[in-house]
Amino acid sequence: MNVKKLSRFLIIILMFLFSNIRSGAQITVLPHDPNIQYIGRFDLSNPDEPVCWLVGTEIRAQFSGTSISAIFSGSATYFNLVVDGRLSYFCFAGKGDVICPLAIGLRDTIHTISIIKRHSPWAGQTFKGFVLDEGKSLSAPSARSDRRIEFYGDSMTQGAQVDVPGTGPDLNESIYDNNYNSYAMMVARAFNAECSIVAKNGATLVAGPNKTDIPSVYNRIGCSKESPIWDFSKWKADVVVVNLGENDDPLPSNFTSTYVSFVKDIRSKYPNAPIFLLAGPLWNGIDQIHCDAIQEVATTLNADGDPKVYFYKLKKAVDHPGHNRTADNLISSEELVAKIRTVIW
Repeated sequence: MNVKKLSRFLIIILMFLFSNIRSGAQITVLPHDPNIQYIGRFDLSNPDEPVCWLVGTEIRAQFSGTSISAIFSGSATYFNLVVDGRLSYFCFAGKGDVICPLAIGLRDTIHTISIIKRHSPWAGQTFKGFVLDEGKSLSAPSARSDRRIEFYGDSMTQGAQVDVPGTGPDLNESIYDNNYNSYAMMVARAFNAECSIVAKNGATLVAGPNKTDIPSVYNRIGCSKESPIWDFSKWKADVVVVNLGENDDPLPSNFTSTYVSFVKDIRSKYPNAPIFLLAGPLWNGIDQIHCDAIQEVATTLNADGDPKVYFYKLKKAVDHPGHNRTADNLISSEELVAKIRTVIW
């Protein structure tokens, strides 16, 4: 068993052991507590069982004490974890409610925590609360950012295989999918903006057999037509980025018209937000047909009276097999940040 697989095995064993320990010297804080912040699209129809599907969805809190755990149920998956600014990750696995230890042995003071969905935008997870030390509680968190950016995309935006080491081909293991290291999350962090990411590996712009086309799910809480409808009035994006087309190959005849209609739908939700239509980073000069088609979408919408639609081709091209890696995303994010700054922020 290699080191990576051994590490994953030990994490799962620890989760199992901790999930079966219920100490009387702890208290549970339910999800409806007003000091818990939910960033991104959550199904909050049951306030004590919020559900998330999309990568990048985030739970934030500030707590006192020496330890904290979280209770989840749903499909096994990885989450990124930021405690007092330190980044790590954890996995929960098992049927029914699972108590996931997030931090232990902390100084007995006030701490911050952020739980961010790392991968598998098709898999739903239900959050059922925090477990704190006896006598401890959550406190009012920091004010939320007044900047909001929304991304629509496929595996590039999702962060598929970004953590594969080196420049070899994809390893197709979920541990290497990491939305935190996607260009989308990097851009959001650069602007200190809240982020919403509607992206799924294999996603297309144009509908097709056995495909997830983003225009049919962009208004959902998850990446499927079965997930609940999202209420856009709950969270208004200041900036929108669309990065689709890589999986629409060969280019469908209705690609441009479908894209124009999709952007008009987005515009109906966000009347004043600049909308950036990206090409890349997987594309290169060979795919000029796709780039020209996307640029035509922006030109058409500009001519129709929407001057806040912008085309941008990322200069960074991926020169190795498989998906863009973390280093590629860093370069792409810096490009996109510079482009966005010419328009807003």
